[in-house]
Amino acid sequence: MADPITYAELNFLKKKQESSVRTDGSQNLHSEEDKHVTSGDKVLRSSKGSSSKHQKCIYSALTLCCLVLLITTVTLAVKYVEVSREMKCNTNASIALNSSLSMNIGDKEFELKHIEELQDKCNQTEERLKAEVTATKEKLIKGYCQDDWMRVKHKCLYFSETRKSWYQSRDDCLRKNATLLIIKQEDTHLQMLLEMIQEQFYIGLKIHTDGQWHWLDGYLASANYENGYCGVLFRNTPYSTPCKTEYRWICERKPALI
Repeated sequence: MADPITYAELNFLKKKQESSVRTDGSQNLHSEEDKHVTSGDKVLRSSKGSSSKHQKCIYSALTLCCLVLLITTVTLAVKYVEVSREMKCNTNASIALNSSLSMNIGDKEFELKHIEELQDKCNQTEERLKAEVTATKEKLIKGYCQDDWMRVKHKCLYFSETRKSWYQSRDDCLRKNATLLIIKQEDTHLQMLLEMIQEQFYIGLKIHTDGQWHWLDGYLASANYENGYCGVLFRNTPYSTPCKTEYRWICERKPALI
């Protein structure tokens, strides 16, 4: 009966060993799991720490960027204000300058117009003076006739407005330092003028004591007249008439020298 007991004990030991083996296995397993958990926690903790550091770096970088952007924005705003003020000042200065230039241009245009008017007046005065100088030269060379006398070549002629006898007409011409008109054959211009006269005028022609017709300068006339003793002219043709008959008359004299 001893063998079964021994066997029973042996079985017990086996079970005990198995239980101990199981216990040791579970403990080992738990210890390994604990090790794994501990190492995982460490990994998680290290990853959390690194991520927090990374976030802090990001936050710092973002903050720095924001500060830089803020400083840049403020700088640009200040610069914009300065540039705007400068542009406004330049615009005001430009407007003032344009206004001043416009006024100056207007003044210069007025002055230029005034100068042009003065130039025109000067030109007109110059032309008038030239004409006067030319006329004066002609007067100096050829002499001149007074306003109520007519210039015909080398003679000044006066046509009376009133009527008188031949002797009164002669005396009036003498008072004017002239004589009654004497017609020469070579006075072609004078004869052309006298052709247009449609009225009778006394001239310096009279019958002499010798019974012949003479001009007042003593020259003999080429024709005989029978109706009177004094000469009268009609359309460049001399006629005789009684000396007391009243007609208009023509005086002549040489142009006066200045």
